[in-house]
Formats: sequence, structure tokens, C-alpha cells
Amino acid sequence: MASSSEIVVFGDDPEQLDAVAEMALAEIARVEQLLSRFDPTSELSRINREAACGGCLVDFEMLQILLDCRAWCLRTEGAFDIAAGSRNESGGPLTFDAVELDVPER
Repeated sequence: MASSSEIVVFGDDPEQLDAVAEMALAEIARVEQLLSRFDPTSELSRINREAACGGCLVDFEMLQILLDCRAWCLRTEGAFDIAAGSRNESGGPLTFDAVELDVPER
């Protein structure tokens, strides 16, 4: 997502440290594939395309991420807003208030 990361691991076993660093890099790549709005094949790009035309289904992990983002948006009174910078159909600013999360009962 056009961000840099630095991984620092501590310990006495170089093989274990290498394995942990590789796992962290793999998780960064997985999250990138899930959340990058710049990658047209990401899950977030799919959601943005489908949601532009109406509702869309998301998996549990993405729903949890969106619910967490909503909670942080409320806690920070809108300072943290994943929709910031987006535009609505008329070209005006879009905020998280426009996102509807319909959580099914389980």
C-alpha cells in the first residue's frame, strides 16, 4: 500500500529469527493483497467496485476489519476515517458515515 515496513527480531536462534521474519513478511504481503486499493485484484478493490452499485458480501475477516475501522472512526470523532479522500457520486467528500455495515445474526 505504498508504505515501508521494518521488521526487527530478537533472540539467540538465527534460524528461528529468519523464520519469524519470513512469516511477518508473508503476513504483510497477505494483508497487502487484501487491503490495497491500488491493486485491482485485491479484496478491497472488489468491494469498492461492487459497493458502488449496491451492497456486496464480505468475508468475516474483512467485516471485522471494517467494524474495527468504524469503531476507531467513532472514537476519534472522524479523525481516523478510511473513506477520507474518497468522493461520492456528485463529487463531494465521502466519509465513513456513507458505509453501511449489515452484520448478520449468527
